[in-house]
Amino acid sequence: MQAEEPFGYTENPPNSHGIVRARTTGALRAWEFPRTDAALAHIESEWGSQPYPGNYILVLPDSKRVYVGEAKDLIGRLHTHFSRPDKRFAKWQRAFLFNDGRSAKQSDFTDTVVRRALEHHTILLFRANQYTVLAQGQQQDMNATQQAIVSRLLPELDHLLIKKGYIERPLAPESEREVFPDEVQAILRKSGLTIGDWSAYEAIIDGQLAFIRKGSLKPKGWQVTFRNRFKEALEAGEGFLLVPRNGVLLIPMSEIKKVVIPPSAFKQNTIDVYVKFDPAKVTLSYRDKAIDISRFRLLNRPR
Repeated sequence: MQAEEPFGYTENPPNSHGIVRARTTGALRAWEFPRTDAALAHIESEWGSQPYPGNYILVLPDSKRVYVGEAKDLIGRLHTHFSRPDKRFAKWQRAFLFNDGRSAKQSDFTDTVVRRALEHHTILLFRANQYTVLAQGQQQDMNATQQAIVSRLLPELDHLLIKKGYIERPLAPESEREVFPDEVQAILRKSGLTIGDWSAYEAIIDGQLAFIRKGSLKPKGWQVTFRNRFKEALEAGEGFLLVPRNGVLLIPMSEIKKVVIPPSAFKQNTIDVYVKFDPAKVTLSYRDKAIDISRFRLLNRPR
């Protein structure tokens, strides 16, 4: 039986200005519209003279590049993006605004820390869904009230963005989230390792070939599939598997090979292993055999 969704969702058809309004059955309200003066003016007249705080996403022409921001006055910030565009995202074509539908006098989004926490989450969410995000954001230190508001809004935000078709999946649990390439490289260098060539799936680390695989989440853990050159390196026990999660795992192929039994497994086209993150340790398994790989985590604790 399919799991029940935690929030309801409704969306109105576009009006004459191309504005699409949407809402969850919780707190969140959203407006999506094309980059036109008429659309922005219509929303401005609808909201009136009081500022409305919130967060926003600007979508660039290829649809897989976005700018993520926050503002105490969304209309004022959008006017700035119309009149003084940043060269990095000057050609944005569509805007998506979200808040709790209340003006600055009443809104939970009036709190800058709340907006910035939601901004940071949105950036991580889009990056995890393979977007290029033209913003950095920062994790926020929150008091108990701010934490309660953000914790309540985050599941709604995930639900809203999935329903709008911007993302396909929410973030993995914090300890298992993907560590992005710039962060991975910083962690490697901090660990005293040298970095040579670097691409999306391979890198040279301490003079050896490392295969970069973030894995696909399955019931048994994060699935990593060995095939072709990757499988040949495993059979030879040469190089590393780099898993950019949970403090970053740099696992020698010679260690992974210990779990791939019997040797006839290498005659298969592919070999699937599973990385599982438990509170006490990290394990790598193949069929019914598993080994503890916690010691290959480069950071002592998960992010």
